[in-house]
Amino acid sequence: MGKYFGQQCQNDTLNQKFRELHGRLVNDIISFCKDNNIEAEEVILKVDGLKGSIPYEEWQPCTDSCLEIYKEDSRYELPILISL
Repeated sequence: MGKYFGQQCQNDTLNQKFRELHGRLVNDIISFCKDNNIEAEEVILKVDGLKGSIPYEEWQPCTDSCLEIYKEDSRYELPILISL
């Protein structure tokens, strides 16, 4: 087993950068909710088809994504907001 259990990448620098990205994404979502008076409990972000967009360094038609914000558990209610 490696230093970073349950994942392929064992590079310290890359793992640190990924954790920083995660922090920025979560903080941006928190700020969005606070600025727009949204009482959210759960956010789901899914992105696929990234390989086609990476060379362009921005979202391209070959990449699909969905972002959902829920007031409670997503299994039991409709999202407050959804972007497809």
